[in-house]
Amino acid sequence: MLGEDGARLIRTVLGQVIPAGSDAAARARRLTDAAGAALARVATAAAAFAEDEMFASVGETLTWLIALEDLVASVYGPRYWAKRNADADGAVLPGIRYARNAVVHGVAVTAAVDSHSGAMLGVAALGAFALGEGPSDLWRDRTSIGFTPTPSRHLAEQERSYDNELAGQDVLLSLEQALTFLRDAART
Repeated sequence: MLGEDGARLIRTVLGQVIPAGSDAAARARRLTDAAGAALARVATAAAAFAEDEMFASVGETLTWLIALEDLVASVYGPRYWAKRNADADGAVLPGIRYARNAVVHGVAVTAAVDSHSGAMLGVAALGAFALGEGPSDLWRDRTSIGFTPTPSRHLAEQERSYDNELAGQDVLLSLEQALTFLRDAART
């Protein structure tokens, strides 16, 4: 579709358009690409059982996802939030924001991620695994991550989302879910 100035317009799941070639479209693409690259580093760190790399890559991914959400929300305005919360993939984002806030306020990501070595020869600790259980990185229960956020009007929603959508869930899958929603919303 062409706009008045001839720019192709990109349709989004929110029923609006971001003009291709606009500053917002360029920023959305950069942020989406950065989140995707950071997410690939999460997968690499998880596969290598690399706790320090997991800390850095999860923290980076959380930061890019929230920057992208802030951009998308600024483009679409107040109706973005209701659409996000009604979407199964989007519903993880308040919890993602809570996790990001924990990370950027000094809480080690490894405190928010529970790494379990699984039933791999030479890696599994005797009695610490169930047969057939592979390694996993799970979001920890919110009460165990040692983060006391500053009260805000959005805090209850963020805590509820973290508890319902993230706690005990696979870290990589949750981050992919958030990126899927935002990529579709930004149509990048």
